[in-house]
Amino acid sequence: MRKQPNRPKRYKTKPKDFAKAIEEGKVMQFYKSPQWIDLRKQALMRDKHECQRCNGKFCPAEQITLSEATEVHHIKGIKEYPELCLHLDNIVSLCHACHDHVEGRWVSNTSIKPQITREMW
Repeated sequence: MRKQPNRPKRYKTKPKDFAKAIEEGKVMQFYKSPQWIDLRKQALMRDKHECQRCNGKFCPAEQITLSEATEVHHIKGIKEYPELCLHLDNIVSLCHACHDHVEGRWVSNTSIKPQITREMW
């Protein structure tokens, strides 16, 4: 039997099952699924592997540049909106630095406290 070229992929797990798993705190089960891996690839191809924040297309950046997107980000968080976990419109391609910044893991240089004494070693 030949495989149909435009036939959609069939998966064992349905999106509503992922929503339930996310609500139960099993987020890694979702991120390791073939559905997420395929959707992630689709988002990166849609955005041409370019960081959308550095381009200025997703939330303002300090300077518009061109950088490679290596990660994807859920615009509406999956813990708050588990039903949107597999919607292509809810994810955006970002570089690692921008993803850390958007997620709140970024520390600016101004927030580092100055040293009181000079290091001597």
